[in-house]
Amino acid sequence: MVNVVAGIDGCKAGWFAVVVAAGRPVAYAVYPSLNAFDAAYPRIRKVWIDIPIGLPSSPYPQRECDAAARRWLGKGMTSRVFSPPCRLALEARDYQQACRVNRQVLNKAVSLQCWHIFAKIKEADMFLREAAQQRAAYIESHPEICFAAFNNQLPVRCRKQQSAGLEQRLAILARHWPAAGTIYHTVCEAFPRSALRRDDIVDAMVLALAAWTTHRALRTLPCRPPVDEIGLPMRIAYPG
Repeated sequence: MVNVVAGIDGCKAGWFAVVVAAGRPVAYAVYPSLNAFDAAYPRIRKVWIDIPIGLPSSPYPQRECDAAARRWLGKGMTSRVFSPPCRLALEARDYQQACRVNRQVLNKAVSLQCWHIFAKIKEADMFLREAAQQRAAYIESHPEICFAAFNNQLPVRCRKQQSAGLEQRLAILARHWPAAGTIYHTVCEAFPRSALRRDDIVDAMVLALAAWTTHRALRTLPCRPPVDEIGLPMRIAYPG
């Protein structure tokens, strides 16, 4: 597994992963959990994942990586980066309780966008807490930052949920992987929309590409990230 990396994005059926070896995608599948993916690739070198890893707390109520990512994307696109909750809020039974707990710790509520993926954030947090040996392999990233990095530092303004936005992102991927369109359509045929949204596919693909192309020192927002209360780095990695 020395030369194998992956990009992972959360989806309705679990987690969609694109695995890359020798610079080319070699496998793509939906896994019901991160534990299931880890069991399939226990010695994988790098996994770039679109999920908050280091979480804010009273000493760091706002993650600098999120603020930096919003500055990069610019006006009109800052909503593509949401603020994750504190760890205690992940135990909430409903949205109202999550907001109440988060206000007590971070002095702000939880967005509905964030609430909808609470289960995924909690799963990733528990996975990394229980599998400490895997912490170095799993790296938080953001698909929109990766697409911008591969697009001469220019964010893709058209939303990925729109046909034009998907086509623009596939064109960026095709500059590096000529077969990107074929892979995308193959995955579309293999998984129904009820299990895997089409934008989740391109997100995992760009994360996998970013993981493969980042051979040297890791580039992150911020460049010297702090760690959270359990030692997880609060950072967003991107390809240089």
